[in-house]
Amino acid sequence: VVVYTPEAEGSLHTIGQDRRRLLIAAWIDRYQALFAEGYDYVLPFENRGDEVGATLHHPHGQIYGFSKVPLVQQAAIDAFSGGYDLANEIAISKPDYGLAEAGRMSAFCPRFARFPYETWIAPQQKRAGPWDCSEEELDGLATLLGEVTRRYDAFFGRPTPYMFALHAAPRSGADNYHFTAQFYPLLRGPDR
Repeated sequence: VVVYTPEAEGSLHTIGQDRRRLLIAAWIDRYQALFAEGYDYVLPFENRGDEVGATLHHPHGQIYGFSKVPLVQQAAIDAFSGGYDLANEIAISKPDYGLAEAGRMSAFCPRFARFPYETWIAPQQKRAGPWDCSEEELDGLATLLGEVTRRYDAFFGRPTPYMFALHAAPRSGADNYHFTAQFYPLLRGPDR
């Protein structure tokens, strides 16, 4: 468990840029440590809100270390290895589905979204994971993590329940892998 702040309430938006940067540093540290311990896949995530089963409302996330790559992540690895180009998808998506940019990172709604209001944050240039990003990109990621959650809460007029996960390359690496931070909100309206 990774606790974002000593405050009992809050969100990725309200904790501020400095704490978001500290959180990203903690994720990178855990990627490196868990990979060094032999875990094949590391998955930092957050479940926010009663609707997604969160039982602790203190702003926090968790990190799983897997002894093998989960099927969903393996499908992404296979797609990237097969030539899928997320940077091109971001460029195509921006005019109609782009939300914000900061520090060479883009927040956008994927054209193939699986959830209403699904949003991804990704570097505009291919990176294997947050450990592979420049300081400018990490600042941009921190900014957009706050901006996306701020926008969700403003749009729905309440703390928005969502699932959020970082999708990065496995320990052994993967050809052409492109890191993403993905938000899956469950609401279709404030109370739906």
